[in-house]
Amino acid sequence: TMRFWIIGVVCAIIGIGIYSFFTIRRDVFDNISFDVISVTTIFPGASPKETENLVTSPLEQELKEVDGIKKMTSTSIDGRSLIIIELDVDDTNEEKAKTDIRDVVDNFAPDLPEGAERPTIRSWGTKQSPIIEVSISSSEMQPLELRDAAKKLEKEFESIRGVASVKPIGLEDLEIQVEADAARLARYSLSLEDLVNALKRRNLSIPGGPIEATAEGHFQERVVRTSGQFSNAKEVEDTIVRSNEMGRAIRVKDVATARQGLARQSVISHTNGQPSIRLTVLKKEGEDAIDLVDSVRAKADELKPKLDPRLTITFINDNSEYIRRRLGILFGNFTIGLGLVLIFLPMFLPFRFALLVAIGEPFAFLGTILVLQLAD
Repeated sequence: TMRFWIIGVVCAIIGIGIYSFFTIRRDVFDNISFDVISVTTIFPGASPKETENLVTSPLEQELKEVDGIKKMTSTSIDGRSLIIIELDVDDTNEEKAKTDIRDVVDNFAPDLPEGAERPTIRSWGTKQSPIIEVSISSSEMQPLELRDAAKKLEKEFESIRGVASVKPIGLEDLEIQVEADAARLARYSLSLEDLVNALKRRNLSIPGGPIEATAEGHFQERVVRTSGQFSNAKEVEDTIVRSNEMGRAIRVKDVATARQGLARQSVISHTNGQPSIRLTVLKKEGEDAIDLVDSVRAKADELKPKLDPRLTITFINDNSEYIRRRLGILFGNFTIGLGLVLIFLPMFLPFRFALLVAIGEPFAFLGTILVLQLAD
């Protein structure tokens, strides 16, 4: 009875271990939190000294109120402020500290200098790690066409189950560029500041508050918003800069030229010598890296016939290749070890004993896989 019981346990562990081997989550690294939070503020056009005085120092003073900070360091460079916060794990945890930091940043946001963007908060760890980069390149397409194609692919990849987000590299924002003509400005006795102020006054989106009313016995509430933000270059050109009592108006198109284009490149990306935009795919915590990469590749293959034939899709920095290689080495070593045991042990021991020893190897290997899956 004891013999059959032991055999049953061994077979069960081997059987469940085989199932675990094919279903266990595969990843490059385990989920690790470094207990570090960064606060980044973009301040375009500002010098390091201005960034330090207007953004970094005031924000540091506010952040000192947060409990559980072990160390705080800051860096101010042209147009950017970076504050690195190391947490004391004995006094706080990452989620609580991140919430407290976000509250401080929200209270500080109204005091930011004009032109500074809202600070972004990021916790450092491996929960959302990049798993593959998809490069969209073409030497024949215009930058705007390449950008449109990249945006479409970005939305498609974000819809894949298990994808946390897609971070584009080399994808510049759309902007409406206004090029003033000094001679025409002088002809109408206008300054560049007059032109800038006219565009500022027009490019607004103002909430008007709620309107409450009762219709047919039903209470209704509607939110009113005045939206005047520019959506295309024609709206910019039709903006009135100045008008007189006779109703004659001087518009932007009378003194300047407006066109839609891309913001100045902050990152120049090329793949195989062609201008490109790279999409970095980040996976969610707990997702299988190999399955996710296979899904991304399958989605790209599915979309290829619908894309512009001038477009080339290339996969780079595929982290699943490291996992496949390691799994291949692991399985290869297991197979070689099992083969050597079965070949050489029977030379010195009866085959029955050699077989029992050989069974111990898959038992230990698959039992370890089972324990790892249960601990995940």
